Amino acid sequence: MLASSCMKGLLGLRIQFRELALTLLGGEHPPPTSVFMDANAVLQGKDSEKVSRDTKYLAAKYAMIRDAEKARAIALKKVSTEENTADGMSKPLVGLAFLKSRALMLGHVAAYGALLQPDGSPLV
Repeated sequence: MLASSCMKGLLGLRIQFRELALTLLGGEHPPPTSVFMDANAVLQGKDSEKVSRDTKYLAAKYAMIRDAEKARAIALKKVSTEENTADGMSKPLVGLAFLKSRALMLGHVAAYGALLQPDGSPLV
């Protein structure tokens, strides 16, 4: 499950940043990191504490996500598939979906919010 792998890396980065900036922030904990996802199964499964023999492996991953949310390290937020920037990293995209994902990941956004091609021209 990609969500638990994302969370593990995210928690490691949060620990490093907290150690580096501890004196700068006066010992305050940073706010939770928003994790946007379009996987309804993960969003619903993390709240379930039922464990069967078939879901034992997933239940451990859901428990890690649930614990990170309770510790206010992450905040899971629902995002539609069309607006999920990270889809380009987890599945093959073609055509306009690829162009939109690439523009968002690379920060090719005009001041008025329109997506741009790498050369600066508007994305169709």
